[in-house]
Amino acid sequence: MAPPFRAEHMGSLLRPQPLLDAREAIREGKTPEDAGLPALEKQSVADVVKIQTDLGFRAVTSGEYNRTRFWGKMWDEFEGTVALQEADASMFRLYHPDVVSLIEKERKVMPGDSVIADSKLSHNAEKSKSNLHELQLVQAALPKEKWADIKLTMITPAWFHMRYKQGKAYKEGVYANDAEYFNDVAKVYQAELDLLYKAGLRNVQFDDPGLAYFCSQKFRQGWAEDKDNIGEVDDLLDAYIKLYNDSISKVPADMHTGVHLCRGNFIGGRHFAEGAYDIIASKLFRDLKVNTFYLEYDTERAGGFEPLKYLPKDRNVVVGVISTKLRELEDKEEMKKRIYKAAEYVAEGTGQTKEEALKQIAVSPQCGFSTHESGYPLSLEDEKKKLALVRSIADEIWGEPCDGNNPCTSCAVSEQDCTYGSEANSRGKSDLILEGVLRVEKFLHDLNASVIASPLSDRRPSFFSQPAGPQSGSPLFEESPITETHPYRTACPPRTPISDTAHQPPPDFKHSQHSQHSQNGQQPNGQNGFDNAVLDSMHTSTTESVLQWPHFDVFPSLRNDYVSIFELEQSRPPIKMRSSAIMYPFVTDDEMDSILDAFQHGVNFWYPTMSRHQLEKVRLTVKCFNAGVAEEQSVEGCLAFLTMALGCASQAIAGLASATAPLSDEDLKHRSQRRDMGDLYFDHALRRLHVVHMDVGSTATQCLFFTAMYFASLRRPLQAWEYINAASAKCLLLLSYPPSGDTAEDSERIRRIFWSCYVLESDYLAELSALPQSGIARIESSIPLPGAYSTHRRPRVEEQSSLYFLACISMRRLLNRVHQLLYARGSGASLDAARFPYVVAELNHQLDEWRDVLPSAFSFTVDTRATQTEAGGFLRQRYLTCRSVIYRPYLMWMLSGSGSGGDGLSVHKPSSDVLNGCRACLEACLLHILNLRGFAHTVLVDTWICSLSMAGAMLVLLAASRVPSLRGVIGPDLLTAGAHLKGLLTSWQQVSGGPSSPSVEQSVRVICEADEFIGQVFAAGDMLALYGQGSES
Repeated sequence: MAPPFRAEHMGSLLRPQPLLDAREAIREGKTPEDAGLPALEKQSVADVVKIQTDLGFRAVTSGEYNRTRFWGKMWDEFEGTVALQEADASMFRLYHPDVVSLIEKERKVMPGDSVIADSKLSHNAEKSKSNLHELQLVQAALPKEKWADIKLTMITPAWFHMRYKQGKAYKEGVYANDAEYFNDVAKVYQAELDLLYKAGLRNVQFDDPGLAYFCSQKFRQGWAEDKDNIGEVDDLLDAYIKLYNDSISKVPADMHTGVHLCRGNFIGGRHFAEGAYDIIASKLFRDLKVNTFYLEYDTERAGGFEPLKYLPKDRNVVVGVISTKLRELEDKEEMKKRIYKAAEYVAEGTGQTKEEALKQIAVSPQCGFSTHESGYPLSLEDEKKKLALVRSIADEIWGEPCDGNNPCTSCAVSEQDCTYGSEANSRGKSDLILEGVLRVEKFLHDLNASVIASPLSDRRPSFFSQPAGPQSGSPLFEESPITETHPYRTACPPRTPISDTAHQPPPDFKHSQHSQHSQNGQQPNGQNGFDNAVLDSMHTSTTESVLQWPHFDVFPSLRNDYVSIFELEQSRPPIKMRSSAIMYPFVTDDEMDSILDAFQHGVNFWYPTMSRHQLEKVRLTVKCFNAGVAEEQSVEGCLAFLTMALGCASQAIAGLASATAPLSDEDLKHRSQRRDMGDLYFDHALRRLHVVHMDVGSTATQCLFFTAMYFASLRRPLQAWEYINAASAKCLLLLSYPPSGDTAEDSERIRRIFWSCYVLESDYLAELSALPQSGIARIESSIPLPGAYSTHRRPRVEEQSSLYFLACISMRRLLNRVHQLLYARGSGASLDAARFPYVVAELNHQLDEWRDVLPSAFSFTVDTRATQTEAGGFLRQRYLTCRSVIYRPYLMWMLSGSGSGGDGLSVHKPSSDVLNGCRACLEACLLHILNLRGFAHTVLVDTWICSLSMAGAMLVLLAASRVPSLRGVIGPDLLTAGAHLKGLLTSWQQVSGGPSSPSVEQSVRVICEADEFIGQVFAAGDMLALYGQGSES
C-alpha cells in the first residue's frame, strides 16, 4: 500500500526531556557538541521511530525532534533570505491569525523568525541541510526497504508571505511583484524536493496554517478592511494554489505529496482559526494537485463533512478526528461513526458506494502533538494512547493489521475493547490474500490429519449407496473453525483444533511452522511433514502417467512414436558457445532503458527478486560495457548480463496475449533480433558462471536463479532444473547460516529467491515426477512469505507485483497439497472411492477460497470472458489447472468401470454426484485450453510445462469423449481446442528462438492426434464405432 496509510499522524511528537535540556544548555551558551545534542538527536529519533512502528504506523516521522518550531530552519538555509530579529510591526497583516497570537502588546515590533528575501532566492544544496539531516536520522533507524514509508513534514511555500503586508515579503527592489517572488520560491522548493527525493524521500506533507485561514471570517474581514491589499482575498488563494502546483510540478510519480490544513496548535494547545471548509473546498480540492488533504475535524470549529463531496476520485483525505490538545481519550465507536459519515459525503460527490469512498479516506489526530518545542498539556502516555486509538480505528474500519494479540497492542495501549476481526470489514489486499492462504493451510492440515486418523472401516461406501462428497451434517468439517488470522503471523499461524472425528489432540500448527522434526526425529504431526507443501516424488498425475491409461489402447499411434521426455531432453545437443573473442553487445541508453523496463514488467514482476538498488547498479555496469571499460569477471557483471538477457527475452515475447492475427514477417524478424541479443548477453553470462559458483551470497544465488530462468525461456527443462537446484542449495545454505554482514535487503532477496525456486521446481516436478528434489519444499513452511522489498519505481506496480507473487506461491502450495492428498504413490486418495469424495469437496472449497481473496486487478470469471489484466489471465489458468486435477478422481473412477476392470465404455448410469464431479473436471480442462493466450509469464517461463499440461488436458478430454454420458457434458467447443493449441504453441516456438524444443514438438503432435481422434468420436456419434480404429491414423 502506498501513502497515505489508513492510520496517519501529522508529524510532530512530544520531545523527550533530555533533548529539551540539551537545547536549553545551547541557549545558555554551550556548543551543540558540549551539550551532547548530536547523539541525543540520533537516539531520540531512533526511540520515537520505534514507538511509531511498535504502534503499527508506517508513515513514520522524526517527531520533528531536530526542530524547535514546526517550520524548522529550511527557509533560513535558502540563498537570499534574511531573518529579522526585531521586525517592525507595520510589515505585518495584524489580522493574520498567528500574527495576532505572536505580536507584542505594543504592536511595534515582532519576535524573531521573521524571514524575508533581501536578494533573489535560490537553492544551495551545500547549505540546505536541515531537511536532509532529518531524513537521514529517520533512515538510520529503519531498514532500507522501509525508507519509502518515511514522511517528512515541510512548511508551506507561502509561509513567509501570507503574514506580511503587500510587497513586504521581500525588500524593495528585489522583486517587481509577488508573481516574480513566487516563481523563485517554486524553483527553490523544486530543488529542495529533488534533493530529498535523490536521498530516498517518497512522502512529503506540507504543513499549511494559511490555507485554513481562508475559512476564517475574521481573516477575510481583516483582508477586506486592509487598504494596502490588491485584489480580492480569493485572488490570493488562487496565487497560493498556483505556487503549490509549481513547487511540486517536477516531483516524480512515485513521490506522494499532501497538504495539512492546520488551524493552529500554539503553545498550550491554542488554535488560531475557525470556520468550515465550505468556502474553499470546491476550488481547493479541484485545483490543488497534491495527492492527499489532511483536514482537522476534531471540534465544531471545522464545520461538518459536507465539503468532502467536492473531493475528486483521484485524491485522498485524512480525517483528523482525534484531538492533540485534550488529554481525554475519544470514544472509538463515535470516531468510527464520524469516519463513516465522512465516507457518505465523499460517496455522494463521486457517485461511488460508501465502501468505495472509504478507500479514499484515512484517519489521524487533527494536528501534531508538539508543534513547538514544549508547553503542551498531554503526557507521553497520553500521546501513545491517542496514536493507539488511531491505529485501532484503522484496524476496525479498513481491516489494517493489528499485531495478533487479544487485545492487540493498539487497543491495549488505548484501553479500548479489541474488536479486530469481529466485523465484516473491507480488508487490505495483501491482508486478504495472506489470511486466505492461512485458512487454506489450516483446512488442509486438518483434512490430512482427519484422513490419517479415520479407520478404514469408518470410510464411506461407494457412490451407488450414497452421494459423493461430504454428507450434510457430517462432523468432519462441521466443527472446523476458521480462526481469524493475520499476515504478520504468517510464520506462526494460530493454534487450531481439528475435527472431533480425528480423535487426537489439537495439533500445534504454530509450533510446527518452526520445528520440522520432533525430538525423536520424526516429522511434526506424525505424517509426512504435512506442514510443508511437498510434491510427492513419482506422483501419478503427470501427462506421461495419463498417457498410460488403458483407455488409449485403442489409439496405439499416441504411444508408438512417443519418446520419454527425459530421453528427448537428455539427448539434445548442448548450447553452442560463441567465439571467446566476441565483443560486448552495444546498446544506446534508450535501448538499455527499454530492455530493463521489459525486465521489470516481465521477469521482475512475476518473480520480484531484484531490488531497485540492484537495477541501478546493473544500469551503471551496462553503461561501462558500452563505454568499453574493461570488466573484471565478477558476480555483479554476471548479474548485469543475465538481467539484460532476460530483458531481451521479455521483449521478444511481449504483446502476444493481445495478438489477434498471425505475426507478420517484420514482427517476427524484430522479435528474432531481440532473442539473438538476449542469447548474446546470456553467452557472456555463461562465461562468468564459474565466478558465481565460487561465491556464497544473495547476488550469486540470484545469478543461478536467473540462469535457470533463461534456460526455461529456451525450453531446456533439465538445465533449468539443474540451476534451480543450484540456486536452491545456496538458498538453504544462506538460510541456515545467515552471513553476519548481510543487510535486510540481502535477507529478503534470499527469501524471495527461495520462493521463486519453490514455485518453479514444483512446476517441473508436476511433469517430471522422478526429478531429484532440492529439499527446499521440505522446509517451506518455516520460511516467511515475501516481505517489504523495493522492486519497482511506482508503488502501485510494486504492490501488484508482490500480490501476484504471493498469489502464485499460495496456488503452488495448494497444487502441491492436491497432488499429495490425491495422487501420492501408495497413499493418494484418488483410487479409494470411499475416501476421495470428501477430500475433493474440501480441496475445491480451498481453491475457491484462494480465488475469493485475489485483488480486483487479478479477478477473473470461470468462463471464457477476457480478464482485466494478463496477470489475472495467468492466475485463471492456474485455477483451472488445479480444479481439473482436484476433480479428476471422479473421471478416473467413471472410466474405470466402477472397479470392474472394464474400459469404462459399458458403465451403467452414474449418479448425479458422479456426473457433476466429472463435469467439473472436464469443464475445467476445456476452459483451461480455450482461455490459453500468449501471456508473457506463460511464454517466457512455462512454454515447456504448458505444452505438456495441454497435451494432458487433451488426453483427458479424449478419454471422456468416448463415454456417451460425458460427451454431452463436454460440448462442441472441444472440436476447436486442438487447432487453438497448435497455433499458440507453434507461434511461441517461433518467437522463443532456436533450436525448437523436441518435448514441445512432441506435445503438439499428441495434441493434434488427440484432436483428430476426438473429431472422429464426435462424428461417429457412438464410442463403439471406434473400436479397433486409431492404429493407422
